[in-house]
Amino acid sequence: MASSRPQALCHYCQLPVRGAASASDGDEPLYCCLGCRVADSVLSEESSGTNPLLFRLGWGTFFWLNVMVFSMATWSVELAPGTGGSAGDERSELLLGLLRAATVLFAVPVLLLLAPPVVAGAWDQWRRRTLGLESLLLLGTAAAVLYSALSLYRGRGHLFLDSACMVLVAVTLGKWLEATARRKSTHALASLRQLLPREARLVEGDQTRLIDLEQIAPGHRLRVLPGERVPADGVVLQGESTVDQQYFTGESRPVLRRRGQKVLAGALVLDSPLEVEAAAPARQSVLQQILEQVRQAFQQRQGHLALVDRVAGYFAPGVLVLALGTAWWHATHSGTEAALVAALSVLLVACPCSLALATPLAVCGALGRAARAGVLVRSGERLLLLGRAKTVALDKTGTLTQNQQVARFSPAPGTDPQEALRLAALLARQTRHPAAQAVLEYAETRLSAASDALPRKLLGSRTLPGQGVLGTLQTESAQHELALGSPRWVASLAPQTNPESEATPTEAEPGAEEPSQVWLARDGRLLARFYLQEKLRPGAVESLKQLARDGLHLVLLTGDGQVRVPELLAEELPLEIHAGLSPQQKIEHVRRLQARWGTVAMVGDGVNDAPALAQADVSVSLAAGADVARDLADVCLLGQRLDRLGWVFALGRETRRLVRWNLLWALGYNVVALPVAAAGWLHPIGAALAMLGSSLLVTINSLRIQQEKTSEA
Repeated sequence: MASSRPQALCHYCQLPVRGAASASDGDEPLYCCLGCRVADSVLSEESSGTNPLLFRLGWGTFFWLNVMVFSMATWSVELAPGTGGSAGDERSELLLGLLRAATVLFAVPVLLLLAPPVVAGAWDQWRRRTLGLESLLLLGTAAAVLYSALSLYRGRGHLFLDSACMVLVAVTLGKWLEATARRKSTHALASLRQLLPREARLVEGDQTRLIDLEQIAPGHRLRVLPGERVPADGVVLQGESTVDQQYFTGESRPVLRRRGQKVLAGALVLDSPLEVEAAAPARQSVLQQILEQVRQAFQQRQGHLALVDRVAGYFAPGVLVLALGTAWWHATHSGTEAALVAALSVLLVACPCSLALATPLAVCGALGRAARAGVLVRSGERLLLLGRAKTVALDKTGTLTQNQQVARFSPAPGTDPQEALRLAALLARQTRHPAAQAVLEYAETRLSAASDALPRKLLGSRTLPGQGVLGTLQTESAQHELALGSPRWVASLAPQTNPESEATPTEAEPGAEEPSQVWLARDGRLLARFYLQEKLRPGAVESLKQLARDGLHLVLLTGDGQVRVPELLAEELPLEIHAGLSPQQKIEHVRRLQARWGTVAMVGDGVNDAPALAQADVSVSLAAGADVARDLADVCLLGQRLDRLGWVFALGRETRRLVRWNLLWALGYNVVALPVAAAGWLHPIGAALAMLGSSLLVTINSLRIQQEKTSEA
């Protein structure tokens, strides 16, 4: 029975290499495309502290611009009356020779600097008996160089070195931008790992000592102090504290963890120290699983081939066969000279200038337009995928909504509002709980200068996890007991408080759902109520409505069990809601959406969204989100608003239509011009003019997307 041979994998992205039948094909590393070759070069150069690729691209662009100048001057002299013939003016002939020499002088560095990656990529394809974009680029570049060499040898004819240099510069620039975008994934994974501490406190009897994270084993007793992150998944053995794990679960509020309850590695302890029994080594934590899921999903995403690569895979073999057939036919019927000219005409007219420019120019224009509108798009391929998206999956906490804010402040009858705000601020400063921080922010923005005369010194304070803050206030006449926390807890401490008593609201928002509350009491008497609620991020409703109008299927994937805000949205929008999801469940939902709808875009902001962001075909985050989400995202919305969410999807569709038109023109032009060239009816000069005209039309069409004015948010 024949044994199956291992599949050859790309050295950079570890995906199967088309046409390679074994795991190792010689000593040279294999790459699935030119993009992976350039990306691997960028990463290796970055690790060594140098960037020769960027150096080569910069100098190549400089020399290419000079080639263009001298080529245009050469054409002007050649087309001028009295030049180029046997009786031509000697001074014009001398000038023409100098211009040709200058063109060659500046073209040689471009070829030496930028051609090697294309040659290496084409050679890899030829070794694997396949043809693609690299082969097509090399054929066109070689045709221009060979014809130019022939013209120099004969002492007459045009030079097309500017075309060869233009292709190399455009392709290298596009692949370098793609490589820098791929590099973001490495940085994103590194930032995610930083959520775990490097060391842990191991409890041994009455003593504690620091150990490395890798030394944690199941059963180890670990102590975690307030302000620190849990080093490994485990169970609380002693103590109770609120922990913030919204980056992992999507919960909008910290949760209380007591003895016997589980805690996740990376969760932030807020109130009191905890002793945790490790349930597994640190490398097997939920956070490490998220890391692995991100890595795998990102590698899967690299498997999408660009549209131009797929087109080139069919077009390049056809051009090569046509050129060889043309040479054979004309060599048989008209001689070697005619065969060479006709074959060069075919290769020149098929030179992939317009094909190579069809995508990069349109995409670069769209990327610049997006940047001016406050939207950062990591790569052109992601922008095109954004335009192909059929479904948009969105996170809730931190994405559609902002952090909790005080929506209403209700001082009790007879209470001075300024005094209540000052006392609330005094207590709120004693804890890192988000609800207390919302109260503190609200109070500090509304305290007047006159309130500075109020007492503001606490003798002591104590935080009760999951309940609130107790404090003792010293005044000139007496001491007062203050409490700030949950209504049930404050009511139990304040027997004079009637939970049903009415308080006069000073700020209300009509139509808002009933928010959560934080109460303030002094000496057993209720002083004020603070009503907290998540607020929709500015521009959220307008963007979602625009997405719905554009026919996109909207899905909410949130780890938060409280979805009152999205339910209100669902009354106006066709929003499919899935709540209480873990990071793994979010990935599963994204995969189901991909199987059902095709291309899926994910919008998120937290660590718990990172696997789903990586799994989605294209991902969107806000600049205010977690570092890992921001680094992983293909599209980053600058600022705190969502106004541009619907706009950037529309830009992606517009760019995709423009690229399709460019590709259609580039291919249509070849469909018409190639038979004419193969028949011998098109001179190489005419082929070059047709090629340049096609490229010019594609360029002008691509520049249209930059001229569209973007309205201000």
